[in-house]
Amino acid sequence: MNKYIRLDAEQFLRDSHYWKDEIKRLEDELDSISELKAAPQTPVKSSSVSKPVENTVLDRERIQSQIDRLREYQKAFKYAWNNISDYDQEMIVGFFFNPGGSWNFVNAWIEKHHSNRQYCYRDRRLAIESFRKCLETWTRAQGGNI
Repeated sequence: MNKYIRLDAEQFLRDSHYWKDEIKRLEDELDSISELKAAPQTPVKSSSVSKPVENTVLDRERIQSQIDRLREYQKAFKYAWNNISDYDQEMIVGFFFNPGGSWNFVNAWIEKHHSNRQYCYRDRRLAIESFRKCLETWTRAQGGNI
């Protein structure tokens, strides 16, 4: 379960783009196997669960586990996001969620702050570090699972 074992905040931010779509896909998959597949009728009665039923139950558990994991990631993201500064949020949006790309963001940032790329990327590192610390705080509060 510890996909982000060292809390790679950059990878966590990159992956966050896909969680909502992945949850939707997994929920659709879960719905498609919601009907338990019964074994064909045989004249011999058995007290054990048939293989098709067992496999369906295992598939459902596996998919539900993946959905739960992604929802935990979303909760961690929300916690970290709500606990960083507005400026850090601006930097993260600019570098990770900007449809115009980070190049355009950097150029706009340089113009806005009358600064240079070096300071922009320094602030980016600081924002990611702040986000990572909040993720670690959330992870410790959850018993170390993220």
